[in-house]
Amino acid sequence: MAGSSTFDTLDAIHEVEVVDGRGYGPFGDDGAGQVASWWDSLVVIREEEEVWGFYGKWHRLFEDSFLERELFDRIYYRMIALLERSPRSGVSSTAAST
Repeated sequence: MAGSSTFDTLDAIHEVEVVDGRGYGPFGDDGAGQVASWWDSLVVIREEEEVWGFYGKWHRLFEDSFLERELFDRIYYRMIALLERSPRSGVSSTAAST
């Protein structure tokens, strides 16, 4: 069954021990997240990078591909709303003031 492999993958992800992990969001060559909090990682996701960056000027995909701005924004702002329910250790001090 094709669906069971998806569940097997999700179960395997759930079993990964990340207690000793460092940082959040995109990770560098050393395996550490490049930002200090979940909040900051969501800010990074939303912003474009320099044209030479991995994702570069990705906002153009809203015009040049199937990526829909309205759907992206709806999901993004839902993640922001849910962030308030996440453990405080993963939320930067700027989250409370934003």
